[in-house]
Amino acid sequence: MRLWAKKACLLIFLTGAVVPGRGAPSLAGGIFDISPEAKEPNFHRSQVLYPPFLAHEYSGWIAVGGKPSEELLEAHEAFYGGFRSSNFHPAIQAFKKKLMEADHPPWAAEALWHIAEGYHRMRHFQEAAQYWSMTVRASGEKELASKAAASLAESLFQCWRLAEAYETLNSLGETGDPKIKSWALFRLADCAYELGEKAKAIETYQKALAMDPDPRSIPPESLENMARILEERGRGKDAARFLMMAISLHGENPRASLWMVLLARAMRAQGKIREAVFLAEKVAGTRGSRDASIAEMFLATVGLECYGAKVSISVAPMTKEILYPRSEVFTQDPKGRDTQRFLAELAECLAKRGDSILAWQLLGDLKRGLSPHSLWPEFQRALWNVGIRVMRESVEAGSFLVAEEIFQELADLFGGFWQEPSLLILAAKTKEELGFNRVAMELYGRARSLSSSKSQMWEPALGLIRCYLKELLLDEAMRAFREEGALGPEWKKRGEDLIKWVSKIGTKEAGEMGARWLDGMVRRDPHPSTLGAIARLSVERGACQEALVLLADLLNPLAGDQRWGDPRVWVSLGDLLQCGGRTKDAVKWYARAASSEPLDEPGKDAALKLVRISMEGEAKTDLEPYLGKLLREPPGSPWRVLAESIRAKITWREKVHQQGGKSS
Repeated sequence: MRLWAKKACLLIFLTGAVVPGRGAPSLAGGIFDISPEAKEPNFHRSQVLYPPFLAHEYSGWIAVGGKPSEELLEAHEAFYGGFRSSNFHPAIQAFKKKLMEADHPPWAAEALWHIAEGYHRMRHFQEAAQYWSMTVRASGEKELASKAAASLAESLFQCWRLAEAYETLNSLGETGDPKIKSWALFRLADCAYELGEKAKAIETYQKALAMDPDPRSIPPESLENMARILEERGRGKDAARFLMMAISLHGENPRASLWMVLLARAMRAQGKIREAVFLAEKVAGTRGSRDASIAEMFLATVGLECYGAKVSISVAPMTKEILYPRSEVFTQDPKGRDTQRFLAELAECLAKRGDSILAWQLLGDLKRGLSPHSLWPEFQRALWNVGIRVMRESVEAGSFLVAEEIFQELADLFGGFWQEPSLLILAAKTKEELGFNRVAMELYGRARSLSSSKSQMWEPALGLIRCYLKELLLDEAMRAFREEGALGPEWKKRGEDLIKWVSKIGTKEAGEMGARWLDGMVRRDPHPSTLGAIARLSVERGACQEALVLLADLLNPLAGDQRWGDPRVWVSLGDLLQCGGRTKDAVKWYARAASSEPLDEPGKDAALKLVRISMEGEAKTDLEPYLGKLLREPPGSPWRVLAESIRAKITWREKVHQQGGKSS
């Protein structure tokens, strides 16, 4: 085992090398059998739950000639009886009683040690830390004081008082005992890792491994943390080796089932899907635990095949169970890093497969009731990525209320939201579409100021102008058209024409129409309904000339495109042209509408207008085809009644003309 610790652990962790040849034992086939055919994993179980130096001599004080009382001997017997029953309370009470009766007894440090060790072995770490501190102060012997200080650090670590544990370990200094020194380095690294000082942790793990430790003396938490570091660096094979060592040496540790799931994840990273599923299913079979829920989430992710590997259908029911009923996943340790990490991975996989809304709901189910400080980085990253994806999709689909809800949640959680122009633009579009134009202005303005290039600036600049138009802030809109460099010089003239038209009509409706027209011009594909609405509004408000100037560059090209628009739009543009004195051009649009099949209401209106234009001599057009269409309407139809009236008038005119008279 020492050869493995020296060659494998040290080389893998420091250099990433894998020990080749005969000297490297096969972990997969030796320490831990991971083949699906194996009946049960081959654990070498042991209870290495304490520092390896914790066990103390029966009585060092007696060994040097001290004369104990009968009560003190009984306390020692009760202490060693505690190893058989795992109950050290009788010994603790006996030692406490003797300490209270005596005044500075010479065996005080030994009694305090046994009290502290009893609490420690029963996992009452808070009480153990209190008595380890007293033992350190009472110990005259340097070696005993060092061991007590190290044990104090372990108790502090186990009750998660990490900063105090780190400080205590640093205070040990250069101890002569290599066991204590090696163990202390691993615990220092563990504290640094859990405190977020990852670089310091890696450096300290390297120092500890360089001491050629007995693998059985490496704390299981250190093996787990080193495996996590290696996995984060993409070295899944090396991470798997550390996890297999932890499972084989500390199989009865409460975290052993979690190590199985982490090992499954490392196996999946190597493409060993069959082995990964086998391991995870072993843990998932123990329903009701936190680790079983984590295993279920892992299996659900594997079943979605987001990582390029086909799997058996056996994991599909697991996926359905997690996704649709609200399972115990959301009640088993929701604050735990691994719970959040595996759910985050599942959610991102779902989003990748197109189920972004479901992924967002899953994250929300776990997050509900937790404070932002309870969210781990992996979970926060998934919230950000999935939230942004859902927000984009919602804006594109026109589901602005959904986008608004997600915007508020992300803005509350992440300060970085306010520094990212593309996200601010999404938020601004959402606010704009919901009618909160003033808020949208602020968001567009911030996005514009944070943009670093003209290609980024033009979208928030145009959004800002749209909001100005909708709020009839025409001076601001004009200034933006004239001064905004991202738009280019050609927009100055278009902007002036647009502002004149909106000013002429002077209503919020005109501002809305102007904003829609602006969007169409940016896309170089003005929507027919927008131009039709502009035409109708202009005719109603007497702004025909301003509208014709605004649309001058569009009407001629569109008139030649027979596929563009519909009869209602064609009639509206014909009305605008006629209102502006361009009757000949209006006839082309009316004729397109009147020639449509089947002839609907706008087409009939166009046919009637063509007949009247012809009768009034404003343009040369053959009225017979259009009049004939109206006369073919059913009896009693208002269009037929009007056509018959016109036909009668034409007949009377022709009769008068033949008689040489005048028509009225």
